[in-house]
Amino acid sequence: MGDDGTCSSAGSAQSVSSAPVDLPATATELTHPQSTTIDSTAGRLMTPAAEQLGRYRYDIASDSWWWSDELYRMYGFAPGEVVPTGALILAHTHPEDFDPAAALLSTAVAHGGQFSLRHRMIDTNNRIHTLMSVGETVTDTEGTVTGLVGFVSDLTHSERLAVAHAVDRAVAEFLEHRSLIEQAKGVLRGEFGCDADEAFELIKWRSQHTNIKVYEVASHLLDSLTRPSKEVRSKVLDGFDAQLKATRANRQPAQQRCT
Repeated sequence: MGDDGTCSSAGSAQSVSSAPVDLPATATELTHPQSTTIDSTAGRLMTPAAEQLGRYRYDIASDSWWWSDELYRMYGFAPGEVVPTGALILAHTHPEDFDPAAALLSTAVAHGGQFSLRHRMIDTNNRIHTLMSVGETVTDTEGTVTGLVGFVSDLTHSERLAVAHAVDRAVAEFLEHRSLIEQAKGVLRGEFGCDADEAFELIKWRSQHTNIKVYEVASHLLDSLTRPSKEVRSKVLDGFDAQLKATRANRQPAQQRCT
């Protein structure tokens, strides 16, 4: 892919900028990553310790950028392979996030303060990364904005892990729910001599009439049958028994009409 390549992906950029605060005149305070927070009281940016972390500086007077080796690699370049520029950054910004990214850069340079932007970047291998760019403006002794300094954290790996964990949880819940439903069907078949389809229809009937999810109906049924109270057991089963009889009674006339 070239710098003007396009890709599509769900999500959108989010930006936050603040009013000017007391900021450092140099970037030396940002050279040792330690945490992931911004101390808004002191107006000092603290960078996170992470595997995918790149740092940058921008000088307005010379219109020049400095990137750490990690940031070059994040974009798919070898360190020093290209000269970093604002145009290069925007060329690799996901098309859907281009306007917020451009606006944030302009606002930061014009008004100063701290800023952050969650956005997507397309590297030289056409892979989409989710980045969190955090920074603050550098000012001279008179308070004039002279540049930007900050870091970029690649969230792609952690987002993929989060999705994988969510899928694992969903699969585990599905299997657990399915097991409960199968157990409940087995109980109903044993109690009433019905087949698997009839047992499941009974569970669905109870779900619809109580506005409770099917697996929760199954769970409540199993829980009720394990209680020592025979009264509770009989009350629960009587409801299913009555519905089964009503269903079968309604089915017989229909079968007779078909014959």
